[in-house]
Amino acid sequence: MPEEYENVLLYLKDAIPVTLGFAENDIAKREAKKYLDKEDIIVENMKPLSVYYILKELNDIEQINFIKQHLSYIRKNDRDVFLYNMWSPKSLSYYLSLNTIKEIRKIDTEIFHNMISYNIGYLFHGLSYKDKIEFFDIFYEDILNVSNDAFIRLIFEHIDCALNNEKDIKKLLSNFVQEQSNDSKCIKMIIEKYKDKIDSFNARELYKFSMHISDVDIYNELIINNKEKFKKIFEDFDEYSMSDYIEDIGSSKHKVIIDNFIDIIMNKKNPLKIILCIAPYLVLNIYNERSELFCNFKLNDWVKICKEGCISNIDYKNIIDSYEIDDFESLFDSAYYLNYWNQVDTESLEYVEKKYRNSIKINNELESITDKTSIFSKEYIKNLEELKEKLINKETIKNLEEYKNMLSNFIIFLRSINIVFDIEKDFKELDKLFYKIVKGESLTIVYKVKTIQDIALYNRLGSLEFSANDFTVDQIETYNVKQHKKLCEEYNNSSFLTSDYKKLILKLLLLVGYNNSRKILEIDSDKTTLEHLVGNVDIKNIKDYNIEALNMIFNSKEQIEKLKDKSSDLYKYFPRIFSEWKIIKMNQKDKNLNTIIEFLKTDEISVPPEYHRLVGLFKYIGCDNTKVEETLKLHDKILEREESTIPTVNGTYNDYTYEVLDVNSMEGLTVGSITNCCFTVLGNGYSCLKHALTCKNGRVLVIKKGNEIIAHSWLWRNGNLLCLDNVEVSKSISEVNFFDIYLKIADEIIQLSEEKEKEDGIQNITIGVTSFDKKINGIEKYPCFISKLCNFSEKDFHYKIGKNRMFLDKLPQPIEEVSYSDSKNVQYLIRGNGNFILKDPNYNYLQKEKVKVK
Repeated sequence: MPEEYENVLLYLKDAIPVTLGFAENDIAKREAKKYLDKEDIIVENMKPLSVYYILKELNDIEQINFIKQHLSYIRKNDRDVFLYNMWSPKSLSYYLSLNTIKEIRKIDTEIFHNMISYNIGYLFHGLSYKDKIEFFDIFYEDILNVSNDAFIRLIFEHIDCALNNEKDIKKLLSNFVQEQSNDSKCIKMIIEKYKDKIDSFNARELYKFSMHISDVDIYNELIINNKEKFKKIFEDFDEYSMSDYIEDIGSSKHKVIIDNFIDIIMNKKNPLKIILCIAPYLVLNIYNERSELFCNFKLNDWVKICKEGCISNIDYKNIIDSYEIDDFESLFDSAYYLNYWNQVDTESLEYVEKKYRNSIKINNELESITDKTSIFSKEYIKNLEELKEKLINKETIKNLEEYKNMLSNFIIFLRSINIVFDIEKDFKELDKLFYKIVKGESLTIVYKVKTIQDIALYNRLGSLEFSANDFTVDQIETYNVKQHKKLCEEYNNSSFLTSDYKKLILKLLLLVGYNNSRKILEIDSDKTTLEHLVGNVDIKNIKDYNIEALNMIFNSKEQIEKLKDKSSDLYKYFPRIFSEWKIIKMNQKDKNLNTIIEFLKTDEISVPPEYHRLVGLFKYIGCDNTKVEETLKLHDKILEREESTIPTVNGTYNDYTYEVLDVNSMEGLTVGSITNCCFTVLGNGYSCLKHALTCKNGRVLVIKKGNEIIAHSWLWRNGNLLCLDNVEVSKSISEVNFFDIYLKIADEIIQLSEEKEKEDGIQNITIGVTSFDKKINGIEKYPCFISKLCNFSEKDFHYKIGKNRMFLDKLPQPIEEVSYSDSKNVQYLIRGNGNFILKDPNYNYLQKEKVKVK
């Protein structure tokens, strides 16, 4: 058996607290065995984990005596002895009897309160029903004195042992678990008994409490009595949090929320997200009573709201039929289509498809569409596969009725999402494209293109393997395939790789036009010249042809002559004139060619006053048009962020300083360039950079030595997990010998989060690793979670990631979607127990909230 899988089995068999380390587990077990075997060994010299293993093996009398005898040691190490919030292995409370719990309460109230505040299920393990009732009776005051969050868990996770003491209320309803009515009565009695405690709940705690109430009447009463608190909660929720709450509370309570907070719901940025979680009949009720709330809803939205069976409801049909075909923007968005096209919940899609199809009549070009050839039919892909098989077997398929029907369906789909406007005019192009799809081309081309011109270009360029995404619609409309072919034929050199050469000529054609392209190609048709002049210019993002610059360059033979001389300034700066036109205009240096070139030589970059925070940064970010434009947009989004779910920490350690950058800091735009990684504007890691600088669950951590950034990490948070997605190190450093800094930062973040968020705070911290260019000394001794999809041969994973391995189906990732992550394959767990609770955190740290860690 491979070594890595043996390690997995070992981990699963007997997982241990990560904070104590794998290596210490065997030592702890040996120490515990020696003690239990009556060997001479001093408890005070043991590891806390050894004491845990001892206590779990003792009976209740022995446990009590042991705790009393070694109370000083246990008080000092109680977290690592009791493992209060540990799930794997089980916390010590799993092995304690009611007698032991009583004695612990007498011995040390702080340990007792910690014990009853975490892992409630373990606390009651092994207790009889009578013991559970006695627990609530004896420790009534203690339950009231724990934190509100712990109180909520105590009450609702173990409501079957809640006490209804005759002296307090009435008589214990011992069978309420079996009967819903008794369950409701019990909850009501709990609310009465603990009224003062419940009244002390803040908005967030009240929200948590409400999640557990199943009885609609009691839930409604709680909402009405605390309407202002709930109003504040729901106003602070975004549509995603609100939709999660709606789903979690169950459909029986949706009407309560609607009756009280429908205006808040409909004022959200994307109310449809919430409406989709509400039972359809309730949505219909809202519409009938207050149709004005839905004035911004489109046909697409109603198609999504109509769950299976809804379209049979005449009221829903009337709503959908109220939308005229002429106003039809699209049948549905492609993301929704991809999610539902092969599932059962498509009745409303089929209804609208047929309604739309019947309104289109095109000179008998389009065949009728049967149920089996509908886009929404489960048979669609199956039929497409069968057509491919026939094509492979060299059967003629174009005359088959089935092919014609599917082609018709395909064209109508393109029309419905506004790609095709004139079906008769574009029919041949569409026929060609669909035939290619049947032959085996990816259907995803449909979702990449935006116009029939894109499709036409895709077909015309064919063997050049261009994606329609390489060009803008304007460029496609002005593109002349004959001119392109002529230039390629006239200046083609058989020594070049033809496809690459044609691509460069195409870029040149789109950049400077046909006549100017001829002039450049007449100078020198060498491929190296073309690569210099246009190879690095992003044609797609040039919104115009910079006519002013073109006139300056091509207005005289003298200028053209300068392009012949590869040592001339014009030759050197030709691509930058186009790539950096945005920055040239911004600095008002577009007066003449000499002024432009002198400006580019000096790299003297200024920005408008409103972008003063970017002064001096473009030398790191880059000055080409696309990066400048994107940076300005990003600048505005960065300033919009006022808070984060990740706390701000900063400090010094030996010769280093560390800092989680401010939520509005522009410095994060440059760190990737400084450390020579892809964490840059429009780089491969741009989605990570954007997340770090604009999302509430993202931040940037930098490590400096003096004024030099020597390392940085993109931080993302998901629930109780904070991940340093990678440790990106400056190229000036050969290996990381300052790993202790990350441990210090991790401890500070956990402590601060615990102070502010209590048990909902950050409990696990991981470091993601994909790049192994630099060695991080010390990290290898920590457990590493590895995706089962990870390719161990890639970058020599097997030999470079330590031996404490655990394989998971999928590693945790950011809540917000990112296209790239270094933590995808491997995450080292440097703090925490590996029990990941993944969700959108509730607590937000304001930028000014920089609480000093003790």
